[in-house]
Amino acid sequence: MRSSPSFVSALFLLTVNPFIWYRINRRLKEGAISFYNTLRGADPRNQILYQTAKDLYCGVLQLSLDDLCRPEMIDDHLFLY
Repeated sequence: MRSSPSFVSALFLLTVNPFIWYRINRRLKEGAISFYNTLRGADPRNQILYQTAKDLYCGVLQLSLDDLCRPEMIDDHLFLY
């Protein structure tokens, strides 16, 4: 699963924010991401990025399009990386 598009997409989203990356990088094992726990202490914006990465990686859809379109949750600068 290391080079799959879902892995690469999830990894990109997890590295966008230092708060998320600091907490998730220890969960990378042999080219896999362990999403066994939520991010404690994360603000809603970080939770959205984390959940989006999880959804892409696991092939599920728990977030709605409405969640991703809310300007108070997703900043425009996230797409400038």
